[in-house]
Amino acid sequence: MKNWFKKNIYLIIFSIIFFGLAYWSNYYEADKDFPYSYILYYIAISSTSSLLPDRIILRQIKNIIKLPAAIFMLSSPLFEVLYFLMFAVVFPFLLIFKLVEFTSVSLLHNGLNPATKLYLVLVLGTIFITLFCEKIIKIMNNVMNYEKSKKRINSNLDLALSIANKSKVRFVIYLSFFLYLIIFSLERLDNIQIFETEQFNFAVFYSFATYIAFERILHNLNLMQINPKLFYSKLYKAWDSHGFFDKLK
Repeated sequence: MKNWFKKNIYLIIFSIIFFGLAYWSNYYEADKDFPYSYILYYIAISSTSSLLPDRIILRQIKNIIKLPAAIFMLSSPLFEVLYFLMFAVVFPFLLIFKLVEFTSVSLLHNGLNPATKLYLVLVLGTIFITLFCEKIIKIMNNVMNYEKSKKRINSNLDLALSIANKSKVRFVIYLSFFLYLIIFSLERLDNIQIFETEQFNFAVFYSFATYIAFERILHNLNLMQINPKLFYSKLYKAWDSHGFFDKLK
């Protein structure tokens, strides 16, 4: 008994501390809608269950008690990936909204109207996440896991990019606009007004048209590729045809 107590002294102290914190939290908790003491009680009970003897029935009881923790641990990579996506997709829209708000007030006395702000936020936001979502995910992954193994960094990045890469972001943007166009068409055909201001409809519609134009530019960037060597060769021939090198011959 003495050896068992000595071996598990830290686990016993850990369990007692969390039982105390759970009781204190439950007693003084202001928010009764979600009692955080339940989480503390669970940690305490889970820690205490590790002290039970390793017998068949008790082992099953311990497995049942630790099942929620195991599920949470297995889900932790997904929670981390969702955190990356929040910074790569949601945060840029919030930042752009604040920048548009600040710029409109700073440059214009009365500021921009709400529909114009919505247009700018949608256009700049969709273009930004299309161009930089993968880069932001890579940066966040490296920052959050800078002390972790290279294997973990690469596996987290692969998981994140399998959920949200440039192609999937484009698909979600087009799907969102597609669904809106259905609603917009039904609204027009049935004389229903969804937004209080009619200009909001045009802001979304024009932002979609602008994004399509941007997509076409990206798709056709190869048309503007210039081979410097070939360009110089043609330029040299043009100079020669104008007689610029006649005196040198």
